[in-house]
Amino acid sequence: MNKKITSVYLIIILCIFSTVSLFIPGCSDVKNTGIAEADIEKGKVNNISAEKAYEIISNNDGTYFLLDVRSQEEYKEGHIKDSVLIPVSELKARLAEVPEDRVILVYCRSGSRSLTAANILIENGFSSVLNMEGGITDWINKGYPEVTD
Repeated sequence: MNKKITSVYLIIILCIFSTVSLFIPGCSDVKNTGIAEADIEKGKVNNISAEKAYEIISNNDGTYFLLDVRSQEEYKEGHIKDSVLIPVSELKARLAEVPEDRVILVYCRSGSRSLTAANILIENGFSSVLNMEGGITDWINKGYPEVTD
């Protein structure tokens, strides 16, 4: 075979592999969540909408740690499934409970306390932090599910 035909075959094989790899978990840095790891600015708070948070949470493969920073009473009234409660007032003392190897998605009632918590996480070396703007209030207004204890 001549070099020209070999090059064409190589290009075709690379194109096929590139296309197929998008559909195989682990072959692409773009997760099924609709947010690429590369889109998360490391070392700063990344604000996301309730819609984007829902997309991430619906497809969470263990990459994301969902942190509710409201009070115990608020949490009992309703929270997002699989979230972990650490009130913002206790966060500094409980940082060891937050995994450093996952993307942290923080939420509160309206987005104010979660922004404070997200900044605490960044200041303490957590590099991938998402803050859900509008909090669980926006989440509920969009019709997304919540669970109660």
